Amino acid sequence: MLDRANNEASSVDKTQANNIVKSDSGVTEKELIASDKKLEGWLQLTVATGVGAFKTTGKQFWFVYEDDTGKLYYYLQPQDQCRAGEIDIRHSTLTCDVSKKGRPGLFEIRSGIKVYSLDAQDRTHMFTWLETLQRKRRAYSLKLSESTQS
Repeated sequence: MLDRANNEASSVDKTQANNIVKSDSGVTEKELIASDKKLEGWLQLTVATGVGAFKTTGKQFWFVYEDDTGKLYYYLQPQDQCRAGEIDIRHSTLTCDVSKKGRPGLFEIRSGIKVYSLDAQDRTHMFTWLETLQRKRRAYSLKLSESTQS
């Protein structure tokens, strides 16, 4: 089975395999998922706060996930000290609808009664955000359970 995977990987166009998308911070998606690098970048945000109510519609924000809090913070600009808002990832649901052809980078975070629709620049970036947020959320939960057992 490993040989089959290696053969398939070697048959992939070399330029495509080496042309891994980089985030706005210059880190490749492969490095980001495989490491503990900071998750940050531009995403478009729409927040539904209840039945048909929208708090923010389609604005670009700079997002930063903080490992210590398990929260995704967003800012108007990367250098801003004052947050525009936050999303609690710890108990949220992350989803995407791959059938949406018109907005291939769209994914949702449901936290409490709020639904955060985030739009990455493309499907590759969307999957990078989703996979990394899920991995970081698991790491946060494990860290929290280890600290309560000590």
